[in-house]
Amino acid sequence: MLTHNQRSDRTCKQQPKIIVPSEQQFLAELLDRLCKQVNHLESISEI
Repeated sequence: MLTHNQRSDRTCKQQPKIIVPSEQQFLAELLDRLCKQVNHLESISEI
């Protein structure tokens, strides 16, 4: 029982570490796309 509990604890602790970087990467890509769209819109409005 103890070994099983220790394993489940490890997976529970590891999961947030796996999720957080992917969320940060997703947000970074989203921000990058937004910046490109804004720059594109600004270049269009200048013309």
